[in-house]
Amino acid sequence: RRGMAGVTPIATMASRPSAPSRLLLRTSVSPRTARSFSTRSRVPRVRTTQCPVSCASLFANGLELYESALASAPLATKCVTSAVGFAVADVVAQTLSGGFSDPKRFLGNSVFGLILYGPASSAWYGVLDQYVYPEIADSPIAVTAKTALDQLIWAPILITGLFAWDLQCKDENMSEELPGKLNRDLLNTLKVNWTFWPVFHLINFRFVSPADRILYINCVQVLYNVFLVLKAADRGEEGDGEVE
Repeated sequence: RRGMAGVTPIATMASRPSAPSRLLLRTSVSPRTARSFSTRSRVPRVRTTQCPVSCASLFANGLELYESALASAPLATKCVTSAVGFAVADVVAQTLSGGFSDPKRFLGNSVFGLILYGPASSAWYGVLDQYVYPEIADSPIAVTAKTALDQLIWAPILITGLFAWDLQCKDENMSEELPGKLNRDLLNTLKVNWTFWPVFHLINFRFVSPADRILYINCVQVLYNVFLVLKAADRGEEGDGEVE
């Protein structure tokens, strides 16, 4: 027993922690370090920037420029607006029909809006505002009367004028071709006209100021002309035209 006095008993050795175990027990993780190893994903902050010029401000600025031009040169402004309306309508219509391929038709419709439709429509709506119930201009009876007169008088005149202009631009004999074209296409075109325009003109004569009528009509006319050209394509060559 004395010879083995310097030897540590096995049971005592087993009860003591080994050196690595001591090191492990002495190692502690501080709360700050634990937070740094957190598995929570950090979402980066995204800086959002607002567009300096909004669509509403662009529209307001454009309308202000239009009103300024209208005050200084009313007839010229309405004529240019009409030319732009017919030009845009023709580009959209040709694009939807297979691609822009007829610059002569584009030029013809633009000139029609500039020198014929612009002045004539300005005079026509001026007459309606001046003589049809001017003292109660936005009343139901005035709005209905103006819409009916527009569809029964102005629409046939405008369609006939556009048909004649189209024949002239195509270097066809207008005196020979126009009666046949009117016989084929006038009534069908008027039917489309009467299904589209009355609702928009009820809004026009009720809510739109007289000075802004041509601008409003030309904006709507883009939709109508595109619709009418597509309808004309379904009927072949017989109903080709762009009218209000």
